[in-house]
Amino acid sequence: MRKVIRLTESDIKKIVKKVLIREMRPEPIRGKHLMALYVFYFERGEGEKPKMFLSQEGFIPNSGQYDDAVRSQIVKQIVAALRPSVPTIQQFLESEFSDQIKGFISLGSSTSHTGKEKENFNIGQERLDFVEDIVYDALDKIGFKDTRIKNLLVNYTDKKYDYSKINQHMDPDKLDPEWWERVAVIEIKPLSTMGLDTDKITGVEHDIERASGTFSTEEEDIVNAIEELETYSDIVDLNKRFRNNLQYQINSQITDGLTPGGSDTKERRKIVKHLNKAARRSGKADVAAIVGDKITITLTQ
Repeated sequence: MRKVIRLTESDIKKIVKKVLIREMRPEPIRGKHLMALYVFYFERGEGEKPKMFLSQEGFIPNSGQYDDAVRSQIVKQIVAALRPSVPTIQQFLESEFSDQIKGFISLGSSTSHTGKEKENFNIGQERLDFVEDIVYDALDKIGFKDTRIKNLLVNYTDKKYDYSKINQHMDPDKLDPEWWERVAVIEIKPLSTMGLDTDKITGVEHDIERASGTFSTEEEDIVNAIEELETYSDIVDLNKRFRNNLQYQINSQITDGLTPGGSDTKERRKIVKHLNKAARRSGKADVAAIVGDKITITLTQ
């Protein structure tokens, strides 16, 4: 005889909530502004110890002669610049979203047009090693395991060596090198965790539904609801709430072009703009467009 399991309304709500929570996926988002910038100037042929440094943390510039005391101070400053990103790194390192962490640290080096190609390459690598060692010490002070530090520096840090290129009509022996050609650079960008939780996605869903009354639709209310979305995953989660057809839901509520109530062209543009902004924030390509008098949404990335 089969056993009958009776579920109360409370039990059903708990089950549904668990399913929705599994669908909700926060993401790591890399900010566009710099938390810290350090530029180190080297003399000709030198790759291990710079002569001068320039730095900017927020809006505060600084510069001066480089020495070991300055290095210690810079390590401390990088620790402070990285600290707000640590919770996001801890949550998403080696996760399905780990590719969105890549590039929050950028290291670069360059050489002037003087010197032979192989010699310049070796010096450029020494300068890269110099700035990488500084970042290594900062990550070490934060408390990351050595294996994790190596992983962050190898797989999640952008590195680039560049050499000075002169015009084909110019004689390199007649040109003096510029100071900014012999540098190494550290750039730190912030990481944050973004994405709406289940209750907020539900709120956006209900706001969109409530925007349409018996006789009219408040298109601006739909815009305001869509503008609550933060990430590509938010768009995907909201799409699931409308039976994987958010596109139809929006188009069925927003009027087609010029109506007695006015034109909805501006609202459509706002919706498309924000959906694409949220997608790009997650490192995705644009997901929305206006075709004719309809909005198209493609979520296949």
